[in-house]
Amino acid sequence: MMQADEGEAMSRLARYQTVLDTCLRDFNGRVIKNYGDGSLCLFDSTLDAANCAVSIQEALQLDPKVPLRIGLHLGDVTFRQGDIYGNDINLASRIESMGVAGSVLMSAEFWRKIKAKNIYHATSLGSYHFKNVEESIEVFALSHDSIIVPTKGDLSGKLARKRKSYNLTSLIGGIILVGVIAFLLFNLLGRNSRSESE
Repeated sequence: MMQADEGEAMSRLARYQTVLDTCLRDFNGRVIKNYGDGSLCLFDSTLDAANCAVSIQEALQLDPKVPLRIGLHLGDVTFRQGDIYGNDINLASRIESMGVAGSVLMSAEFWRKIKAKNIYHATSLGSYHFKNVEESIEVFALSHDSIIVPTKGDLSGKLARKRKSYNLTSLIGGIILVGVIAFLLFNLLGRNSRSESE
C-alpha cells in the first residue's frame, strides 16, 4: 500500500489505530507492542480477546477498508525491562502469519476455551508445523458474520520446512544395493589381482 499510495496507506493505518484503540477499551485489552503495521495485544480473558478481534474485523470491513489478519493464542508471557517475552507470543505470531485479510485464526487451545460459551463457530484448517515450534498446532478459523474464513489453499506463513521422510523398505533396499555393489567390486578386484599374479 505504501508503494501504491503513501498518503492513502497512512490514512488506513490511522484508521486501524483508531478502531484498535476503541475496541481495546471496549473489551479490556491493551497494546503491549506496536510493529508499525501491526500490534501485539494482551487480554485477561479469552472471550474478551475473541470479541475484540471480531469487533475490529467488522469495523475494518467498512469503507475505507483496512486489510488486517488477526491471530489468537492462549499462554504465559514474561515482562522484563519494558519488553515482553514468551514462546506463546511466537506461536500467536506464527498463527497470524497464516491468515488472510479479514480473518481471525486461533490455536486449538484458544478455541477450546471459548467454544463452551456457544457464541462463535469455528472451522478447523488442519494441523501445522511452524518455524521454531516443536509440536504441530491445529489452527481454527473463527466463523462469524463478515469474518473471512480462509480455505487451506489460501494459507501460507511462517511454517517449518517439510522434513524428508524415508520409509523402511527404501532404506533396506538402499543398504542391499550398496551391499551388492560392494560384493561385485570385491569379486572384480579379486579376479584382476589373480590374473595379474598368473
